Amino acid sequence: GDAWANVAAIHMHNKEPFEAYPALNESLKLNRNNWRVWISKLYTCMDLKKYDEAIQACQVLIDFKSKRNISEGIPSLEEKVIRG
Repeated sequence: GDAWANVAAIHMHNKEPFEAYPALNESLKLNRNNWRVWISKLYTCMDLKKYDEAIQACQVLIDFKSKRNISEGIPSLEEKVIRG
């Protein structure tokens, strides 16, 4: 999962959301509990206008926030965006 997340991060850094998107999906297939990858998927889906998947990512992140042990470290800015 981490290798795919790193590939996605490179594409995101290079402003290539179309290339980052499949790498994020592969990463999430292997580890669905990584909130950093879900945040990356949220931003990538917004860039690609895949709003249904962006909403799904928001829902997963909200679920993480309700489970304290998983949500530790999620920045408050993302929490505000999710709740907005």
